Amino acid sequence: MITKLKMQNFEGYTDSELELSAGVNVIIGESDAGKSALFRAFEWIRTNRPLGDGFRSEWGGDTFAEVWTDDGHHIRRGKGGTNSYSIDGRDLKAFGQNPPMEVETVLRMDDVNMQYQNEPPFLLYESPGEAARILNRAASIQIIDHTIRNIGRKIDAARREKNACQNQITDKKEALKAYANLPKAEEEIELLEKWENQKHALARQSVSLTKLIRQIQVVEKGLANPIFSKLKECEKLVQEVEQLNSVRTAQTADIKRLKKTLYQGMDLERNIDSRWKSLAVKEERFKEISPEICPLCGKDME
Repeated sequence: MITKLKMQNFEGYTDSELELSAGVNVIIGESDAGKSALFRAFEWIRTNRPLGDGFRSEWGGDTFAEVWTDDGHHIRRGKGGTNSYSIDGRDLKAFGQNPPMEVETVLRMDDVNMQYQNEPPFLLYESPGEAARILNRAASIQIIDHTIRNIGRKIDAARREKNACQNQITDKKEALKAYANLPKAEEEIELLEKWENQKHALARQSVSLTKLIRQIQVVEKGLANPIFSKLKECEKLVQEVEQLNSVRTAQTADIKRLKKTLYQGMDLERNIDSRWKSLAVKEERFKEISPEICPLCGKDME
């Protein structure tokens, strides 16, 4: 309940206070004495209306309107150097054309609580629907209706979202059917990877065999040298030289060198035989591990 109203430089009031008592207060005065100005001052606080400066006193100065409530709150509305609202000494900023929410919370009044001059008696001239609406607001039933409508809208939205999600799940399940062969494809990929590894291993072995073949070819070319064809003759000569060793001691060093050459040739021959055997074994192994048909291109490996 409002307990006091104060105005300063508001319409015809320079600096006036009005104490209100509990219950009904009646203000009596002649026409144009300022009774309605009291009402307008309170409305300026409650609704931030009227806008503009038409209600400010013509003699100038900052304009203020203040109210006190029975629960200890003090609201001050000012205009002049600054356009301000304050509650209990705390300034309220950025309120625009409408009053701050804190003011509405403290006053707990709206248009239903206000009766203007020359208006018909409260509710008697209202339509049944409008009267019901006003009574619902007074009993806060409209809040319940509003809440129920909001809940209904949220339920509908949730239901639509649920149906959309179910449709998406169905679509995803249908899409997943296209990937039903993934396990088999994975096995095939693993097999291809295994074959690929075998291919690389065979390629490495092929490179090694190619190098070995080239080495053998070099050795074969060396064997074609006339020197090797005379190894046996050298061996006979060595035997003859050994028989003449007692006579030709001076040629001992040459004989030893020839023997060394002979042994090296024999070792080389044995090494060549060994490599030929190793090459034959590897060729047989290569044939065993090579598939008859290439797993990649499908052509005959021969």
